[in-house]
Amino acid sequence: MKWRMGLIAVLAMMAGPTATAEAAESCYAHIDYGKPYDTRPQRLLYVVIDQTVALPAEMKTRVKNLVSAWGKAGDSVKIARFSANFRGKYPSLTFSGAVEPWPSSQYAHGLRLSDRRQLEQCLQRQREEFGGEFMTRLDETLAKMDPASPKTDIFVSLKQIASQVSQEPVKHKVVLLVSDGLENSDITTFYRRGNIRKISPNKEIGKLRRKGLIPNWHGARVYMYGMGLAPRPGQYVKSDVIRALKRFWDRYFVEGNARVVALGTPELLIDKVE
Repeated sequence: MKWRMGLIAVLAMMAGPTATAEAAESCYAHIDYGKPYDTRPQRLLYVVIDQTVALPAEMKTRVKNLVSAWGKAGDSVKIARFSANFRGKYPSLTFSGAVEPWPSSQYAHGLRLSDRRQLEQCLQRQREEFGGEFMTRLDETLAKMDPASPKTDIFVSLKQIASQVSQEPVKHKVVLLVSDGLENSDITTFYRRGNIRKISPNKEIGKLRRKGLIPNWHGARVYMYGMGLAPRPGQYVKSDVIRALKRFWDRYFVEGNARVVALGTPELLIDKVE
């Protein structure tokens, strides 16, 4: 099985150009020992970044810290970005990589000593290369966040991304959504006269239901970072506005068969996403 490192591709079913990096060969490729080892990922992390958010530098660093522990043996990580329905702003993948799982003790015990050493060294290099590439791509994606966009198509974008998450053959799926959670499109808007308005969670969920925009996340564990972040520095957002927004997003994910772990308003009071 091939191990893909640093793959940059546009999500299936989404418009835009596709670019791919050469896939590295599996560390298990040249081992001739019984049944081929199962190198499929055991955990998946999808980092989904709303490019229209004015995320301060310290919050971008926080995002990186939240996911810095990913890249262990058996981990698969993807970074997706979205903005609005403009050319060049469509939902797309900016990173897709994985670290092959460590061999079981039984499998490793049956290997020749030279094969076992070579395998361990290869897996260690793979992990180091993955970590560097992951953080580089995450940095680049966070750096391209642009709050100047007049529109934000969150719900259409998330439906497309959820479709990709559901197709991943991994049991343990985690989604980190980096977004203020403020839709501003022809579907609905969470603003009034440039300020965040107090929404009715029931009414907004009803709109999405009628348009078929509550996707199935197939049991993925969901975290959200940045919810209700004020559009402008120093702008005050009322507590009842934030509470209504949080109720809406909690219901949106629960109705979409996701397991809500934590919703940050805007901060997450945890050390890591797992």
